[in-house]
Amino acid sequence: MTWIIAFREIRDHVLSLRFYLGFALCLVLMVAGTLVLAEEQGQRRENLAPYLDQDQYRSVTEWANANWLMNGSLFLARPLPPLRSIVYGLHNLSFLAQVKGANYVLYQRAPLVGNPLPALFASFDVLFAVGVVLSLLALVFSYDGLAGEREEGTLRLVLAYPIGRGEVLMGKWLGAFIALAVLFTPCLIVVIFVGASHALIAFVVADLWALLGMYAGCLLYMGVFISLGLLVSVYSSGAGAALARALVVWALAIWIVPSFAPYVAAGLLEGQPALMVEANISRTRFAAEREGWAEVARFIRDRGWGEREEANWNLDWGTWSDAVPRLQAVLADEADKVALAAFSTEVMRAQLAEMEEVAARLKAAHMRDRHREVELGQMLACLSPLGPLTFMLTDLAGTGIAGEFHFRAGVERFKGDLVAYLHRQLAQRSMWEQVEAESFPYFTYGLEEQKARAEVLVYPLILLLYAIGFFLAAYLRFARAEI
Repeated sequence: MTWIIAFREIRDHVLSLRFYLGFALCLVLMVAGTLVLAEEQGQRRENLAPYLDQDQYRSVTEWANANWLMNGSLFLARPLPPLRSIVYGLHNLSFLAQVKGANYVLYQRAPLVGNPLPALFASFDVLFAVGVVLSLLALVFSYDGLAGEREEGTLRLVLAYPIGRGEVLMGKWLGAFIALAVLFTPCLIVVIFVGASHALIAFVVADLWALLGMYAGCLLYMGVFISLGLLVSVYSSGAGAALARALVVWALAIWIVPSFAPYVAAGLLEGQPALMVEANISRTRFAAEREGWAEVARFIRDRGWGEREEANWNLDWGTWSDAVPRLQAVLADEADKVALAAFSTEVMRAQLAEMEEVAARLKAAHMRDRHREVELGQMLACLSPLGPLTFMLTDLAGTGIAGEFHFRAGVERFKGDLVAYLHRQLAQRSMWEQVEAESFPYFTYGLEEQKARAEVLVYPLILLLYAIGFFLAAYLRFARAEI
């Protein structure tokens, strides 16, 4: 009997006007959004390609010295996720990091896209279509499943047959779920082909598995709202009351709870603003720079070179490591040049250690605070079914919070490796001699992306618990309700 009811529900849904309106709306939104995002992705991928070339590092080590590596810039890039054309994710996602030696890291979030106009208009992706449109459609399919038939009197007639109330409820759930799956599946297939057809976007096997996971997550999410619609329906006396309640529940779940979650988390966990942390790090580095120059200037005066014009340097003009070569160039004695270079290198090594110790400590504390704030925000956002769906789809696409944090962690790890490399180089040679290339650290992002995708397993479980919990609550109410 369950499947008889389910087939009747499927027929009613598929033959209804709302089914075809929902299908047309989802297809147009998803395809149009994918076309726009794929074009944007193609431009970004083409412009970012030079930074992904490992040869840029090898060419640097052919001529660079430790002084340049401490004050010059290296660019670290993550590949643009191909699935960003389907699930856009974070709007301020970082793709490029400028590592300025041992000084700072600057994250560039929108690299080298010449036309800023598309950013003014919203882009619709699969997450928007499923999270907003299909969740509403799931409620529309299920809100009158019990309340409407109770109002019309047909529910009493159905229950007059030898059929349990649980079978009726399950049949209605299955009917709405299968109808929505029939509506959504061809839309997603078309979107995948549209994204894959772009000349500069190529899906790999891992992306196909990620798409399969996204599909499963979307089906679970629709199942949650079908269960929620049945729960609303069983508590309502008529279809009108059920519709009003369903719209209120939908607004709370889709707009209110996810929107306020980050601000509530930020209010509960107070921490230093990022700009204040950067200011403290900059003050530490400037203080270390002044101390280093004071030591070098004292050495210069003790050697009797202080009266030379080349020995006078103002730190407003630049780092003191640029001043030493000016003085070396006018020293006549080769031994004096070697002594100045050796002493300056030792001072710079001590200065580098001092700066990085303080900077690493401040950054680690700041990142711990941010991680706690984000984790609390995610937990609060998961009070809405849209939260776990968003985190699951964006992390699978490589455009979510996990990918952003892993990219930044990888950049900081590279920066730590670079500082350790510089310490070794400064212990072995002058800071103005060419560095040794064999042990130079290289940055790769592939492992970070795998870690980010492996962290999504909790989100489908949350969606499954929501679907089962709402269904059981509807069943318990329906089992005791007067028809």
